[in-house]
Amino acid sequence: MPNFFNEYECPRCDTTWEQEADSMCDDKCPNCNLAVQAHASEEIEEVEDEQA
Repeated sequence: MPNFFNEYECPRCDTTWEQEADSMCDDKCPNCNLAVQAHASEEIEEVEDEQA
């Protein structure tokens, strides 16, 4: 299942943060609680453990 590495920047207080999630989703600013859209997202693939 693909995951996304999302980057956020709050327009209200300029706080920046990153989040790995299973979608390109909105998040709440950890500083002021404003709902913020990701300004950048990158799809990443999980590496599955190979068992011998």
